[in-house]
Amino acid sequence: MEFTLNVTEEHIQKGVRRDICSCPIAKALWSQGWKHANVQPYGASVTRDYQCFWIPFQSDSAIAAFVLAFDKGQPVEPQSFTLEVLSYFRPHCKWSS
Repeated sequence: MEFTLNVTEEHIQKGVRRDICSCPIAKALWSQGWKHANVQPYGASVTRDYQCFWIPFQSDSAIAAFVLAFDKGQPVEPQSFTLEVLSYFRPHCKWSS
């Protein structure tokens, strides 16, 4: 499943550098209905409806550059990214929502 992730100026302003759960990408994922977003430069793990998903960033390398630039304190702009969501099984996620 592909979707478009819209990262807004508000997500950037409220984002926390080097925080996998509070960076602008995580905040954008939360605002689009994903839960428990953990973001790294190579992808994000998220939950929705008691299922875990992996969103690899290889499908849009611009998002990896965005994550690294934000964490280094470099300026970033609001952007939209097209991402692919993969389902995967993680026992600890079975209860997450």
